Amino acid sequence: MKHKVYYDEENEVVAMDVLGEFSFEEAQETMKLMRESFADKAPYPFLLDLEALNSDLDRNTRKHLQTEAGNVGIARMAMVVSNPMMRMTAKIVSSVIGKKNETGFFKTREEALHWLKGNTRR
Repeated sequence: MKHKVYYDEENEVVAMDVLGEFSFEEAQETMKLMRESFADKAPYPFLLDLEALNSDLDRNTRKHLQTEAGNVGIARMAMVVSNPMMRMTAKIVSSVIGKKNETGFFKTREEALHWLKGNTRR
C-alpha cells in the first residue's frame, strides 16, 4: 500500500498520509491495519493528512469508511485538507461515523497536531 499509516512517537498520535488515489481495497486494508496494529493505543488521537489525495473517494470507499472507521479506536481526529470539495466529503464522513464533534479540519499539519494535543480551537 502506498499510503502511510504509523504511530508518531514524538506527537503520540496515530497518523495516516494518503498519497494519490484511495481505493476501496486500500480502505479495507487500512481499516484492518488500524484495528490490528493500534488496538493497544485505543482510544487514540488520529491525524489524517489528505493533502496528497488526488481524487474524490468513490461511493463504495466512502460507505466502507463510514461503517468501519468508528470501530478502529479513534478518539479525536484531525484532518489536514485544504481542498474545499474534499473538506466537504471529509465532514460528511466524520459526521456519519459519529465523530463530528471530535473532528477538526485544518490547512496545515502543525495546526492539526496542536489541536490534537489539547487546544480546542478549530
